[in-house]
Amino acid sequence: MEGIRQEDILPLLRKHFTAIFEHRHGAFMRIICTVYPELGLALDPQKSESRRYLDFLIDSDDCCVRYGILRPLEIWGVYKASL
Repeated sequence: MEGIRQEDILPLLRKHFTAIFEHRHGAFMRIICTVYPELGLALDPQKSESRRYLDFLIDSDDCCVRYGILRPLEIWGVYKASL
């Protein structure tokens, strides 16, 4: 989802709340499968050849977010108010 000043959301969230759980994910896989549907359709997870590429792309996506190479497209979290 796009938003105005979306880069301000996380710093404000972390200023007023403490993360109990936070999962950052999705640097490019969603774009591959939605913006380029012909590519998404070509990567059939039921076919072993395609599955190898999908597994590689998903692992690469996770690593890019985990090590800060790319920013996540999504963050899921549970937070509590900071005192």
